[in-house]
Amino acid sequence: MWPNPIKSIIGWWWARGLPADLRDGDICFVPSDGGRYSVVKILATDETTIHVRLYKSRFSEVPRFLNAAVLSVGTIQDEHHGIGHLPLSRATFASWLPTKVQHEPVTEEELEGYRIWQEPQGGVWG
Repeated sequence: MWPNPIKSIIGWWWARGLPADLRDGDICFVPSDGGRYSVVKILATDETTIHVRLYKSRFSEVPRFLNAAVLSVGTIQDEHHGIGHLPLSRATFASWLPTKVQHEPVTEEELEGYRIWQEPQGGVWG
């Protein structure tokens, strides 16, 4: 099956809006439900994919600084919960309109889901 050219163009347009200096460990805010903001941490990147950790925290505005030590993914029992590892196409992540706020090293614990994804060469959202 041939790729959809419209989808390819839209994906290219979104992806070019990503910050050029985006790197592993960057913490970004993305618009969320109800005018709030969610927090994501970039775990790993390559030419086509951005692997993120989505935290359960929601904010009414983007703070200047975030204490990353208090972030958690939570559990499915929480009203809002995060996702430990989410592989996204660069275009899909760009469509989330990320705003980079700071950088924190990526820990081995945070990479656990990414390492599992690597074993069978898992898929990508978007």
